[in-house]
Amino acid sequence: MKTAELRQKFLKFFESKGHQIVASSSLVPHDDPTLLFTNAGMNQFKDVFLGFDKRPYNRATTAQKCVRAGGKHNDLENVGYTARHHTFFEMMGNFSFGDYFKHDAIKFAWEFLTSPEWLNLPKEKLLATVYAEDDEAYNIWLNEIGLPAEKIIRIGDNKGERYASDNFWQMGDTGPCGPCTEIFYDHGEHIWGGPPGSAEEDGDRFIEIWNNVFMQFNRDEAGNMNPLPKPSVDTGMGLERMAAVLQHVNSNYEIDLFENLLKAAARETGVAFSMDIPSLKVIADHIRACSFLIADGVMPGNEGRGYVLRRIIRRAVRHGYKLGQKNAFFYKLVPDLVKEMGDAYPELKEKQAQITEALKNEETRFGQTLETGLKLFEDELSKVQFNALCKHVSENIYSNETMSVTSALNTNGTWELLFSPKSSKITPIKFNYENWKNAEQYLTENKGQITVDKNILVDGMKGAAISAGITLFINAFFDKNIPLGTAAVTGGALKAGAGYVEKNQLELEKNNFIKGLELLIPQLVERGNTQKITLAGEVIFKLYDTYGFPYDLTADMARELSIELDEDGFNREMEAQRARARAAQNFKADTQLAYEGQDTEFTGYTERQTEAKILALYKGSEPVEELAEGDSGAVVLDRTPFYAESGGQIGDVGYISAGGNRFEVRDTQKIKAAVHGQFGIVVSGRLKVGDSITAEIDNDVRNANMRNHSATHLMHQALRDVLGSHVEQKGSLVTAEVTRFDISHPQAVSAEEIAEVERRVNAAILANVEVKAALMSMEDAQKTGAMMLFGEKYGDEVRVLKMGDFSTELCGGTHVSRTGDIGLFKIISEGGIAAGVRRVEAITGLNALKWAQNQERLVRDIIGEVKAQTEKDVLAKIQAHAAQSKALEKELAKAKAELAVHAGAKLLDNAKDLGAAKLVVAQIDAEAGALRDIVTDLTGKSDNAVILLAAVNDGKASLCAGVSKPLTAKVKAGDLVKFVAEQIGGKGGGRPDLAQAGGTEVDKLPEALDSVADWVGGKLA
Repeated sequence: MKTAELRQKFLKFFESKGHQIVASSSLVPHDDPTLLFTNAGMNQFKDVFLGFDKRPYNRATTAQKCVRAGGKHNDLENVGYTARHHTFFEMMGNFSFGDYFKHDAIKFAWEFLTSPEWLNLPKEKLLATVYAEDDEAYNIWLNEIGLPAEKIIRIGDNKGERYASDNFWQMGDTGPCGPCTEIFYDHGEHIWGGPPGSAEEDGDRFIEIWNNVFMQFNRDEAGNMNPLPKPSVDTGMGLERMAAVLQHVNSNYEIDLFENLLKAAARETGVAFSMDIPSLKVIADHIRACSFLIADGVMPGNEGRGYVLRRIIRRAVRHGYKLGQKNAFFYKLVPDLVKEMGDAYPELKEKQAQITEALKNEETRFGQTLETGLKLFEDELSKVQFNALCKHVSENIYSNETMSVTSALNTNGTWELLFSPKSSKITPIKFNYENWKNAEQYLTENKGQITVDKNILVDGMKGAAISAGITLFINAFFDKNIPLGTAAVTGGALKAGAGYVEKNQLELEKNNFIKGLELLIPQLVERGNTQKITLAGEVIFKLYDTYGFPYDLTADMARELSIELDEDGFNREMEAQRARARAAQNFKADTQLAYEGQDTEFTGYTERQTEAKILALYKGSEPVEELAEGDSGAVVLDRTPFYAESGGQIGDVGYISAGGNRFEVRDTQKIKAAVHGQFGIVVSGRLKVGDSITAEIDNDVRNANMRNHSATHLMHQALRDVLGSHVEQKGSLVTAEVTRFDISHPQAVSAEEIAEVERRVNAAILANVEVKAALMSMEDAQKTGAMMLFGEKYGDEVRVLKMGDFSTELCGGTHVSRTGDIGLFKIISEGGIAAGVRRVEAITGLNALKWAQNQERLVRDIIGEVKAQTEKDVLAKIQAHAAQSKALEKELAKAKAELAVHAGAKLLDNAKDLGAAKLVVAQIDAEAGALRDIVTDLTGKSDNAVILLAAVNDGKASLCAGVSKPLTAKVKAGDLVKFVAEQIGGKGGGRPDLAQAGGTEVDKLPEALDSVADWVGGKLA
């Protein structure tokens, strides 16, 4: 059975059982700050289960798209390496909101799975688990379904405390909870693994395919389990897992949907298709998650959901690079995904161009730094590996009658090995990191084969051959797929130590040297079996900060090489940058007041003042019978004109009065779907439950809110008309002062586009058309072409707001009567808040007038300041002043440079005499741009000068090196400046006679400058 057919069968089955088919909700949960992404089928019904929302149905079924790639539910690191982990997956579910319970839920699942009319799974292949104390579910399986007792497994508290069990579900520390019963499929004895609850339960033989959650209790803060008055059911069936069962394969990646995506990934990366390539699985999985997230409005960014999307994209691109694809390829898989899933999820077809463009842009951006970042990773890893080996040698000094091996930290901060044969006629061999890297390059160029010319050995070859030989067995030590035997004897490389022996001692000392190395090798090998290599936190952070490698991408690469990461060090480096990348994952049901009374009748569309009765009072979160003067709390009324915050519009403020008793309302919030809470403080007297009161909103604030809210609707439509239909609302805030509107748009909105949006909105205001609101069914509302603004949740009946032909929206907010009531409209700011998301802020009415008057006053002040005659002369005056200032700055810079050159000339007088060269190394007080002139001047005055000057400005170090041309055969300015820059966290280079660089680790500059003399001396030797 194809995956698409299975999806439809599930929905049709439950529709036949009286369930309402409900469309999948967005992957971006609306009005739920506790979730980063929708990660389960029940997410969109959470408020229904908690009692804060009502639906016109009490049975529902869904095919819910889910993502688990951030926060608590993060499967990212396992994707591609296991049979069933995904970032994106589909969860099929059926739900009962106080309707049926355990009997029907279990029977429905069993009928769908085993009935010949539906899936027709062999009953003998299925087994069930129940919570150990849930005798009711156990008996249903045993007596009503007829499942043998040996196939019903009780799972107890296996997570450390009461009710902490794989078979007991909890929404949070408090709130709805209850036992689960799960259904497992047995793939057969040929696959390793045991049944749930056994020691082998992590194997792949028995796979969970269905989970029935019975919301039976409400857990209070004391831990008591109180029976719910209306028990509910939440179930889940993994679509991909079930497809694998029906298609007789053991891995989700072998089902029809994934097979086609895997082949597409192989096509675009240029490798032969195989189910055994983890990187292809990573790419096939990630194209689903990335495309669906972008279709739901998430764009790659540096925070929150956008950052998670960026991580997934970059992980996919890295795996393509690993397969040899160095060009952009990932975005080319979008058409293949649309072909597979576009019919079930039309948003993929509708947003195909947008998805493709977003992926291409992100892939191109990352591709520019990927290769450089990977080189940094490999270089740092090599250095860590080399240092680890040297430290091991220093802790386990090998010594015998022929040879000793020690290690020491050199001046560059890198460890080096010292091979010292027991003979005064053999020079100790220093094997440092630079030798190792040169040897690795030598091995690569010569395909691992080393040949040694005996005459070169006798004359001495500076240790190149022995370095290459030692490199071979060190690579074997770190499991780089080089046979150790080859490492020990390849090409006679280790025999190159004889190159340091006098001719008449060659054979004897050569044999002694080989013997010493051969004795050392087994120790290294034994140590290599348990050696732990850790990549430093600052390196991981540099990969993230400079090259855009998210932590888990580096972790992915490290895991492939069995390398550990210094996560604590990385976290210290990240500081606040990581804090907003994750969202809390625990449901919190205790943030709303515990109210069980009647609903509130909202009268605020037609009334500003209402007579009402107090239904409940709260002091803090505790219900009370009265509030006295000075008490802060909340008031619940049977009728209220106060609009509760929703759809981006803030709650109303005002007063609740009863004679001399007065309560100042400072905010209004919904405490349940149809219950408004007025929050504030008693400013005089007291209020009691049952009091008759007068509720009156602040008209000035309400009017300003309405102007801004209505203007937001007009602005939304104008932005779509001017910028394109891809514009979607990504967030909003409507207050009395400003309307803030976030939209999806890939680039800055130009001044001309802003002006056109303002023109269109103000034209609609001048038209002064009537603003009409009508209640209608969702179906009828969709026929009007109304847009859904602010991502509100709507019931069966919705409110459609129409402003002539300018705007038609679904909205429950308060609005002006006619567009002319808005007054003047002005956009005051526009900017990016995340990749692909722009924020527009605008003002209306008296606030817009005040803004215009301030601008006028500012222009008058500027006219006076620049002594212009008219507004037309202002720009010319400012340009003239700017030109004059720029000319003065150039003259000043020139003067400073001349002074610096003059001062620098004295440096040669204090140069260090190295025999073959005069060395000048100094940190001076000069602008970065002046260093080049000073160095050029100094090298021009001498034919044997080596110059390295540094300057620190704005917390950054600048370097410039110069070498007189007769010396450049031995000392190159580019090598010198690179040597120093690497010590201060920078890079650079240039010509042999002149080179520049920079670095950010200014505190390391003095030590780096001190190391120059030895470096130059070594080159001159």
